[in-house]
Amino acid sequence: MKQAFIFDILTAFWTVTIFFILFCWLPIKTSLSDEREFCASQIVGIWSRTMLVAIAGVLGLSFLHLLNWLTLTLLYCCFLFSNYLESHGRRSQEYALRVGQKWLLGLIDVLDSGISFETIKKTASKSWQSVKYGANNALEAVARQGMLVVLSIAVVLSFACLLRWQYPLLELRFSHPDSYGSLLTTRQILSGYYPDTARLPVFPTIAAAISLLGSIEPMQVIRFLGAILGILMVLSLGYCLRVMAKNTYATLVAMFALGAYLFTWELTIPEAFPESIASWGMAIIETLNASQIRQWTGSELELGVIFVLLSIGYYFNTAKRHRRKAIFWLNLLCALLLVALTSPILLVLAIAASIGLIGGRRLALTAVSIAWVVLGVLAAIPQGEFSWAKNFLLTLPVGFSLLIGLLFLAIAESVSFILGKWSEQFCLALACALAVNFLLPLPPKCTYLEYEITARKSLELTQFFPRQSWTLVGPAEQLAEIYGSGWYEDLAQFVEKYSSKAEQAEFNFPISGEHLFIYVEKVPFVTFATEPEILPNSILSDRTYRYYRSSAGRASLEYEALQMCEAYRHNHPQSEIYYENEELRIYHFVA
Repeated sequence: MKQAFIFDILTAFWTVTIFFILFCWLPIKTSLSDEREFCASQIVGIWSRTMLVAIAGVLGLSFLHLLNWLTLTLLYCCFLFSNYLESHGRRSQEYALRVGQKWLLGLIDVLDSGISFETIKKTASKSWQSVKYGANNALEAVARQGMLVVLSIAVVLSFACLLRWQYPLLELRFSHPDSYGSLLTTRQILSGYYPDTARLPVFPTIAAAISLLGSIEPMQVIRFLGAILGILMVLSLGYCLRVMAKNTYATLVAMFALGAYLFTWELTIPEAFPESIASWGMAIIETLNASQIRQWTGSELELGVIFVLLSIGYYFNTAKRHRRKAIFWLNLLCALLLVALTSPILLVLAIAASIGLIGGRRLALTAVSIAWVVLGVLAAIPQGEFSWAKNFLLTLPVGFSLLIGLLFLAIAESVSFILGKWSEQFCLALACALAVNFLLPLPPKCTYLEYEITARKSLELTQFFPRQSWTLVGPAEQLAEIYGSGWYEDLAQFVEKYSSKAEQAEFNFPISGEHLFIYVEKVPFVTFATEPEILPNSILSDRTYRYYRSSAGRASLEYEALQMCEAYRHNHPQSEIYYENEELRIYHFVA
C-alpha cells in the first residue's frame, strides 16, 4: 500500500502538470505577443477559448472515429499555431523565419560537431535563468501586496488543497456515484464509441484529452481532475469577487469560506416547527453537507460554476477600449457557451450580472449573490415547484461565499469609523479566528460503492493482461473501471444463468477471451450504514438496488456466487484464486 500511495502521488503530480501545460502554459505562451501585457483577464480569455476548442475537437474526432494520440496532437498544434498567428499578426512571419533559421543553424552545428556536455550545460543554465527570472517577478508582485495578504493567500490555498486532495489521494475508489458514469463515458470516448448521452459529456471529454495526451489511466484522471476543478472553483470565485468588489480582504474571506468549506451543519430541526418547514430546512442542511464531497469529485456542474464566475469577472475586468475588439467577444462567447453546455440554468446569473451595466459592479455582485442564494433555497421546497433550480441548491456554498464577501465589506466599512485604515485587517483576523474555531467542516459522510482493494485490482487487470483477452464478472462499478480493456458480465445475471450448471463436470463457463475473473466478496460490502425503512417501488424493483445496494440482497448474491465458484473450481483443477484477503476473493478460470 505504501508503494501504491507513492505511485498515486506521482500520478497526481503528473495529472496536474499535464492539465497546466495543455490548458494554461502552452496556450498562454503562444497567445501573448508581449509578456508585459500579461494579466488575469487574458488568462481567463485564453483558457475559455482553449477549453471550448479541446472539447469540440475531442468530441468531433470521437464521433468520426478518428480519435487517437496523433490526431489529437495535430489538432492541438493547429490551435496553438492559430493563437500565435492571431497574437503576432504581421510580425509572425518574420519571427518564425528567425526562429527557423536559429533552429536550422543549431541543428547543423549539432550534426557537425555533436552534442557536448558544455552545450547541454549552457542550455540548461539559460533555461534555469529564464525560470528564475519569471519566479522572481512573480514573488515581487506578490510581495507588493503586503505580508498579511501573502500569509492569507497561503492559508486559503492550504485549506483548499487539504480539503480537496486528502480523500482523492487516500482512496482510488470514487466517493460519488456520478464519477463512475463519468469514467464509463470517458472510456467510451477513448475507445472510439461516441457515448449515447442526452447532453454533451464535457467533463469526460476533458478527462479523455488529458488521459490521451498524458498517457494516464482514465480512472486516475477522473480521480484527480475533480480535485483540480475544486481548486479552480476557489480561484474563480476569488477572481470574480476581486473584480466586482475591488477589495482584496473581502476576496480572501470569500475564498477562505469556500476553500475551507465553512458550510457543514450538525443541526436538528425542533419538533415545534411545521413539518413542511422542517423538511425544507433539513433538505438545505443535508445538501450543504453532501455538497462538501462535490468539492473534490467535480463534474459538469462544477465546470459551469467556474465559467459563469469567470465570464462575469472577465466582462467587468476588461477595459471599454478592449471590448471593441473581436477577440474579447470571442473569449466571452466561449465562456458563456461552456456554461450553456455544462449547466444552462446558470446563465440566469450572467443575466443578473447585467444589472451592473446600469448600477455598477457592487450592484451586479449583490444581484448575483442574492439570486444564487434565493434560487438555491427555493429549490429545497419539498413540493418541487422549483426543481428546475436544483443546480443552484447543489452549488449553494458558492452563493453563500459571495454573500460572505459582501457582508465582510459592509462590516469593514462600518467599523472603519472606529478603527480607520486598520478596519479591514481587524475584520480579516476576526473572521479567520471565528472560522478556525467554530466553522471548520465536519468529516464528510462518503457513500462508497465498493471496497478500495476491489477498485485497485480492477485497475491491475487492465494493466497486466492484454486488451480483450479476459472477462470480469462483478458488480456494476467494474464495468466503468475496465471498459475497453476487457469484457464484462454482471455478477447477478451470471449467477442466475450458470449457478445450477456449475456442479456439472463437463460444463465450462462460456466467456470472451482466455481468462475469466469472478469477484466474490467474503464480507458483503455495505453501501448504507442505515438503510431507509420506506422506499418507492421504482427503487425496490431496480436490479442494481436489489442485488448491490440492499445489504440483504448483496449478501444473498455473494453467497450464491461463492457456492457456484467453489463447485466449478472443484471440477476444474486448472482453476486458481488470483487474489484473496479478508474481504474479497477473486477467482481465475482459464478457458
